[in-house]
Amino acid sequence: MNRRSKVLSVFGAGAALLIAVPGASALAPSFSLASEVPITVGVGPDVLTGGPGGSLWVGNDGESTISIINPLTQAVTRTIGSNSHPDGIVFSPLGDTAYVINDNQATVSRINTTTFALTGTVRVGSTPYGLAITPNGRYLYTANSGSKSVSVIDTTTFRVTKTIAVGKSPYDTAVTPSGGYVLVTNYDSKTVSVINTTSNTVSRTITVGTNPYAVVINPNAVAAYVSNDGAASVSVISLSTWRVTRTIAVGKHPWSLSGCHSALGELVPGAPGTGWDYLLVPNNSGKSVSVINLTTSAVTQTIGLGVAPNAVSALQSGLCSDGIWVADGVAKKVQKLNFTPGS
Repeated sequence: MNRRSKVLSVFGAGAALLIAVPGASALAPSFSLASEVPITVGVGPDVLTGGPGGSLWVGNDGESTISIINPLTQAVTRTIGSNSHPDGIVFSPLGDTAYVINDNQATVSRINTTTFALTGTVRVGSTPYGLAITPNGRYLYTANSGSKSVSVIDTTTFRVTKTIAVGKSPYDTAVTPSGGYVLVTNYDSKTVSVINTTSNTVSRTITVGTNPYAVVINPNAVAAYVSNDGAASVSVISLSTWRVTRTIAVGKHPWSLSGCHSALGELVPGAPGTGWDYLLVPNNSGKSVSVINLTTSAVTQTIGLGVAPNAVSALQSGLCSDGIWVADGVAKKVQKLNFTPGS
């Protein structure tokens, strides 16, 4: 399985379309496509994540580069080389180090975010995609799609300390805010593996929808969200009962996920109580982004893009007001969704 093989070459024509949910108030909080010119990046942008200093990092899978964007100027400030097909990017807690998956080389690279120099490379399992880091920055977990495993990397020694068997085609990983568990989506098993980080063993397996793709965890530690690529849905998993509590229908082929806070007072990403208010879901062949209100667990908007979105991300602030950013793998663009709080 390969992301590039699943990217649909769909070119939309015309302006972006905003489809409002019937009955929604005109004064309700909402997202809308920014009128600014989209930002041109490299070929096949497949990974998008908020970086240190309010930056935005884009992994260009088709040309093995990383574009670094200044969201304030909406311009690419630097393009750096990646070893091979960057398919996952995470940062150390201090923001001084970036870790990048190179799926074709089955490695993880370490990059200094000040000098942008490569400072190390470690080999993991076959065809790695998802990458997550523990809150203390000590361990990385990679989902190795081609070898049905997760590699555990000690960031101090930059060596693999353990390889954990999981389901078929593990695709993405996410660590709970406490650092106690790692959730792993198994694309071809319709399951999520839960790894106990103390023993680094699978403690339970949860059945979700068809082809679970991405997983993210609410900073308030209440729930995890899984995009089911083959089922056009998002599964909500309670982190207290480890059960699926709700399945939310979205567009066709939902991929990456990102949440954001609407309140201006919630300025500390991951701090207790700073739960997300919204979850954004890019629907690749649906050519849209679904907006889920996490209070009601309902889709409140579907924002038509006219293109095939691959990835979505808030900035590290986690604030909806700082914009939600969407990568289009076909058009080599990054677009912005603005947030209006409503009244």
